[in-house]
Amino acid sequence: MPRDISGAQDPRSIKRSRRSRAVTPDQIDEWKLPTRPTKTEADGNRHAKHFNGDSVELDAIPIDKLHDLIIEVIFRHLDPHQLRILREAEASEQELLNALGKASS
Repeated sequence: MPRDISGAQDPRSIKRSRRSRAVTPDQIDEWKLPTRPTKTEADGNRHAKHFNGDSVELDAIPIDKLHDLIIEVIFRHLDPHQLRILREAEASEQELLNALGKASS
C-alpha cells in the first residue's frame, strides 16, 4: 500500500490521532498519482523500517484534493457546536462591517 512514509515525521504532515494520514490505494488510482520505491533505512529513512510498498510524494497530490484532505482532517477535530458559534459570530461581524462601510459612503 503506497504512502508518503518519508514525510511522516514532517510537522506539516496531515495527522490523525498521532498517526499520519496515508494516501489510500483508491486515491492513488483515482487521482493517477505517481509512485516511487520507498526509501530504505540504507537511504537514511529510518521511518520505513516496517513498511512494504511504494510511496507517493505529497507534492503529487492535486492542490484541490490536498485542500479537501486537509479540511476533512481539520473539521474532524472541531466541535460542531463551537464551529456553529464561530460562524454566527463571523456573520454578525460581517454585517457590522457592511453597515459601517455603507455609513461611511
